[in-house]
Amino acid sequence: MRHVPSAQALHAVAFACAFGMLSTQAAYAADEAAHGLSPATASRITALMPAPLPSAGEGRRQYLKLNCYGCHGSFAEGSIGPPLAGVSRSEVEFNVMNGNDAGMPSFAAYVDETDIDNLTNYFAGVGTDNEWRFMDWWKKFPKK
Repeated sequence: MRHVPSAQALHAVAFACAFGMLSTQAAYAADEAAHGLSPATASRITALMPAPLPSAGEGRRQYLKLNCYGCHGSFAEGSIGPPLAGVSRSEVEFNVMNGNDAGMPSFAAYVDETDIDNLTNYFAGVGTDNEWRFMDWWKKFPKK
């Protein structure tokens, strides 16, 4: 008899995928191991994941998913938080991983080293002709 996952399990995996909490590979492994999903079902969930972009584009995607724009502005131009154009990798890593006394929380539970690199590459392009400016991070191929 084939195991059929509950609707709640499917919704949890879909939510995690949609909000960037699981990578495609982690989503597949979590689906298969924790929920007993068939490869076909896992493949359909994976197909919903956004396609990979160049590093700076993925940084923009992460910036939007983590709601950084709420404090740093829609395009990292600054608002109640400082502008982020051209900040160094060490500044990005320290503040994202640890937060700071100015009110920024830690995002250590949500990012890894690749995310730090991607965010840094996104910030390097802010204010230039190479800046990624899409707002629809969930689309497979957002327009630059």
